[in-house]
Amino acid sequence: MRFWQKAFFLILITFLIGLDVTAITAMRASYRLSEQAVLQAAASEAQALFQSATERLQNAPKFYSSFTRGNLGTMLNIYKGFYQNQQTYLQVGTREEMLYSTFPDDVEFPLLAGGPGFLIADGHHYYLIDHTLHTDIGALQLLFIKNVDSLPQQK
Repeated sequence: MRFWQKAFFLILITFLIGLDVTAITAMRASYRLSEQAVLQAAASEAQALFQSATERLQNAPKFYSSFTRGNLGTMLNIYKGFYQNQQTYLQVGTREEMLYSTFPDDVEFPLLAGGPGFLIADGHHYYLIDHTLHTDIGALQLLFIKNVDSLPQQK
């Protein structure tokens, strides 16, 4: 093989390796940006839901003569239809028991110790964010559950 042929193949191979590395780096950056966008949207949606639910539960004595765990579901049912269409769910409970859930199945998600996290249930990927709310009936844990199957799972 002549020198110019060896040089051509060496340059071609170097170019292809560089192109592959660049493509892999671009795909990873794209995935991270996509993941960040989905999680930021979920976090802002959770914040809006928590704020709305907090206002609603703190104003419960205005609507009910006695605000109990029994009428908690009635207070929060307004969120059920709207958020289920967006594959977003809400669970409310104490550390001991779940009091209310908009999740369609009888799946109890664990209450988190602090920050947000991911969970796989029934083959679906969920992003969970919890929030503690102090009400007249005690401290309640609000758990925001967002289906993130649309986010490609990195292998």
